Amino acid sequence: MTWMPERPGFTDGGRLPEPRYVPAGYVADPTGTVVPAMGLHWLDAADPTYAPDGPGFSEVVLYGSYGGRMIFVEPMITRAFFEAIRASGAVHEEPLAQPAAWAAEGYYPTTYSVRYDAEADAFRVEVGGMVHRRAS
Repeated sequence: MTWMPERPGFTDGGRLPEPRYVPAGYVADPTGTVVPAMGLHWLDAADPTYAPDGPGFSEVVLYGSYGGRMIFVEPMITRAFFEAIRASGAVHEEPLAQPAAWAAEGYYPTTYSVRYDAEADAFRVEVGGMVHRRAS
């Protein structure tokens, strides 16, 4: 909650990371809005969701930055998408776009998936395929 509009330094949230740290194909939210307690969202420019005649929103993967650093990955999913997964029993899995370099050493996800666990009556939204990356 320190990244709030009334807090000093909030406008720094819109500072862009070096392009090599941005996942391939992603662009900063064209509105430039820095979301309180989150940061600046990055959109997959090739996702048909954003096309004027696109299919509309059902699920997308966003990345986020704050103060020049990429800091999160965020699957956004509609209730209708969840219900379609439940009804079909299908598993939705896709690779996550990767940057050319990483600012900090650590483990980073390479996939994301959505599945319904009937036994638990719960949806599982997971990032996986964790790969260790060195800072570069």
